Amino acid sequence: KDTRGIIDAILSGAIASAPTKKIPHFDFEVPTELPGVDSGILDPRDTYADASEWEKKAQDLASRFVKNFVKYEGNEAGKARKNEYSVVPASLRECESTEKNSQSSEGDAGRLQKVDTMDEDLGSRKVLEKNAYLAWYPAEVDVSIRKGWFYHKKDDRTVKSVRKLFNIYLNSVGNNCTLLLNIPPTDKGVICSKDVSRLKALGEKIKAITANPVIEQSFGELKSDQGYIEFNFAQPTKLKYFVAKEDISKSQRVEKFDLYLKKSNGKYKKAYAGTIIGARRIVKLKGTYTGAVLVIRQSRSTPHIKSVGFYG
Repeated sequence: KDTRGIIDAILSGAIASAPTKKIPHFDFEVPTELPGVDSGILDPRDTYADASEWEKKAQDLASRFVKNFVKYEGNEAGKARKNEYSVVPASLRECESTEKNSQSSEGDAGRLQKVDTMDEDLGSRKVLEKNAYLAWYPAEVDVSIRKGWFYHKKDDRTVKSVRKLFNIYLNSVGNNCTLLLNIPPTDKGVICSKDVSRLKALGEKIKAITANPVIEQSFGELKSDQGYIEFNFAQPTKLKYFVAKEDISKSQRVEKFDLYLKKSNGKYKKAYAGTIIGARRIVKLKGTYTGAVLVIRQSRSTPHIKSVGFYG
């Protein structure tokens, strides 16, 4: 009966005008009364014999959400770390099981270094060598297209610009991260037209990155003595982007690389000094060149380069 009453209130729209109160810790509102519904079940605190028990559990759950969400780099700026490693201490993903297992061996426990998800360095050799257990745990940048994670009409003016969204894309997807862009629906169940407009423009800018290929090559595993890859363009070409991808089915291996661009006089200039590549590394370029050299300075075993592309 109560469930049916709640559904009826949702379908009829009556829930939108119902009086509400805010639930602490989670910052959401619940109705205090609905037609044909026992008000004693609407506030979860009222379903506990001892309200303090609910408070204790709510605090614990809220803290778990906060701790877990930090890994995904969520912030209004959509920033990622300078070096986003996909191989990290397993404690970041499986805190409880890792701690239990490591304590079963005195030697392993001694090697386990506590790493916090807020640390800037989560996966360098310096960090990994001090941890007994590792995990494949790629970073995810979570950011909202507008202020907050839910739609409020008053926040229409806070929708991020196309330029801002594109920079977030380059610094996340172009830096070995997954981008989760929150796009909250309106109270009508649709996406705000302003958000739609920004998304279309963002999509066009993303497509434009690889729209004009100068050269694209696939490689696979490099030879053990192959420290660089040379590229020669058919003619002097204005460059805008360099995109490199590792074959992450073979893990993430490149730790340091340099990109040199060949000028029309035959001389090279260092255009970029990078660290990780991972799933995708996007580098903005400018100028006209006749070729390039990608130098792998440091890697974990022989690199597996899925592809390299230069785009005008």
